[in-house]
Amino acid sequence: MAFHPDLAVQATVALATGLVYVFVARLIMNRHPSTDARLANSMFAVWWGAFGLLEFSVGAYQVPAAFGFQDLALVIALLNLILLLIVVALWGLVYYLVYLYTGSSRSFWPITILYMILAAAMLYLVAWIEPTGFKADGTLSYTRQLTGFPSIAIGLAFSLPVVLAALGYGSLYFQAQARTQRFRIGMVAGSFLAWFSWSALSALLQLSQKAQDAAAAGNGTIQNTLIVVNSAISIIVPILIVLAYRPPRWFQDRFRIGSVQEG
Repeated sequence: MAFHPDLAVQATVALATGLVYVFVARLIMNRHPSTDARLANSMFAVWWGAFGLLEFSVGAYQVPAAFGFQDLALVIALLNLILLLIVVALWGLVYYLVYLYTGSSRSFWPITILYMILAAAMLYLVAWIEPTGFKADGTLSYTRQLTGFPSIAIGLAFSLPVVLAALGYGSLYFQAQARTQRFRIGMVAGSFLAWFSWSALSALLQLSQKAQDAAAAGNGTIQNTLIVVNSAISIIVPILIVLAYRPPRWFQDRFRIGSVQEG
């Protein structure tokens, strides 16, 4: 069985990232917001917790795959699980950002129904592309390929709602008066806006597909660079979120802000 060091590195990064996300979820759940904000706070924890489980699931596939173990049924099951976790995570994040912008919980059910439809669409997509086996590099091969406009539309379905919600929440920066509140809004909105704007741009330019095509042609530089950039963003953002809500004392003194306990 061939050993794939690139998958071993990616698995290590995924597992470490998952631990960071679970830690952030725990910090969020330990906050004590007002009664009206409790659901939103829980949904923000759902985002981090689901994304932590997502990273663990990715690692659960990549660790055995790095050592050449391949089981198609297991990988398809994990692929379905990963897509569902992405949908659940985005459901939590979008509701949280919309709540922060509107101050109302009325958007909960419309957002919930939207992401239930997206979850069903993702399960259908896995069945439609029909995974058939493994390539030489350990990745899946498919009967059908999702390319062109449908591929772009799927990418935007994941990233665009977060971008719009982050923009709405970020607009409150110009209305906030308190220094701590402005700092929190800027950090939270800016972090997610940068992350998902990059995701939207990647979808529009189909960078993932181009990287795979280049790797198949013998040039793995683009694919490795894309992996490094995505991994770096996925680690930096939770650190910035922790900094936004629980900045260390020296940071508070330096920028004359406080630790946010609510909202």
